[in-house]
Amino acid sequence: MKRQKNSGDVQTKFELFLSRISDYFYNISVKLHSKKKNKGEKTVSMASNRKKQLVFYFSLVALPIIHYLIFYVGVNINSILLAFKEYVGVNGVVYRPVGFANFERFFQEFFHGQMLKQMLVNSLTFYFVGLIVGLPLALFFSFYIYKKYFLSEFFRVVLFFPSIISSVVTAFMYLFMVDVGLVEIMAKFGVEMLPPLGEPEMRMPAVLFYNVMMSFGTNIIMYSSAMTRIPVSVVEYAAIDGVKPFKEFVSITIPLIFDTMSTFLIVGVTGIFTNQAHLYALFAKSAGIEVQTFGYYTFLLTNLGVTEIEFPYAATLGIIFTLILVPLTMFVRWLLAKINPDVQY
Repeated sequence: MKRQKNSGDVQTKFELFLSRISDYFYNISVKLHSKKKNKGEKTVSMASNRKKQLVFYFSLVALPIIHYLIFYVGVNINSILLAFKEYVGVNGVVYRPVGFANFERFFQEFFHGQMLKQMLVNSLTFYFVGLIVGLPLALFFSFYIYKKYFLSEFFRVVLFFPSIISSVVTAFMYLFMVDVGLVEIMAKFGVEMLPPLGEPEMRMPAVLFYNVMMSFGTNIIMYSSAMTRIPVSVVEYAAIDGVKPFKEFVSITIPLIFDTMSTFLIVGVTGIFTNQAHLYALFAKSAGIEVQTFGYYTFLLTNLGVTEIEFPYAATLGIIFTLILVPLTMFVRWLLAKINPDVQY
C-alpha cells in the first residue's frame, strides 16, 4: 500500500510539473503574440503619421519648387540656349543657331573698341567707390545711431527717407537740386558753373555722389540692427575699462557685426556687372558713355529695343559675366571666411 501511495504521489508531482511547464510556455506565447500585435499597430501608426508629415511638407514646398523650376531653371536654360542663336524674324523663323558668333562679337567689341572697356572701368569705379567710401560712411552713421547720440533718430529717418521714395522722384529732385539749385546758389556768390549732370567732365562725380547717398538707407538699417544684437554686458565692460568710442567701434563693434558686413560685401561683388547705378532714373536712355555701366547697357538691350534682335547678345553678356563673377564671388567668400573673427555672443 505504501509503495502504491508513493507511486501515486510521484505521478501527481510529475503531472503538476508538466502542467507548470505547459503554462509557462503558454504565457510566453501569449506575451510574444501581444508584443507582435502592438508592434504592428505601432508600425502602422508611425507609417500613417510619417505619410501625413510628408504630405504637409510637400504641400508647403511645392509652390517654391515650381517657382524655382520655372523662373530660374527654365529661364536660365532658355537664356543659355539663346546665347548661341540670332534673331531672324522672317518667314516664321524667329531665332536660328549661330554657334559662338555672339561671343565673337563681344570679344571683338571689347578688344577693338572703347565702349565696353569704358563700361568695365565705370562698373568697377561704382563698385570700389561704394566699397571704399559708402561702406565706411554707412558703418559710421550706423554706429552713431546705435549709440543714440544727439539727433540719432533724426538721422535714421533722414538717411533712410530716400529709400522709401520712388527712385524717379529722388532722381528728379537731385537733378533739380544739382543742375538748377546749385548753379543758382553759386551764381549768388559770383561763381559761374555749368550744370554738373549736363557736362561730361562733371557727370561722373555727380552720379557717384548720388549713388553713395542713395546707398545709406538699407545699409544703415541692417548695420544698426546688427549692432543692437551686441550684448550690453560687453559694451558696459568696455566702458568700465575706459574704452573710447572709436576704440569700441574698431575693436568691438566691427568684429561682432562682421558676418553682416561679409554678406553685403559678397552681394556687392555679385552686382558689379548688374548695377545700373540709377542711370536710367537720372538720364533715361540718354546717359553718356562716360557714366554707362554694364548693368545699364544690358538693361537698354533688353528693355528698350523695338524687336528682340539684341536678346541673344544680352544673354551672351550674362553668361560671360557669370563665368567671371562665380569664381570671383567664391574667392571673396573664402577670403572673408579666413579673416572673419571667431566670435560668439
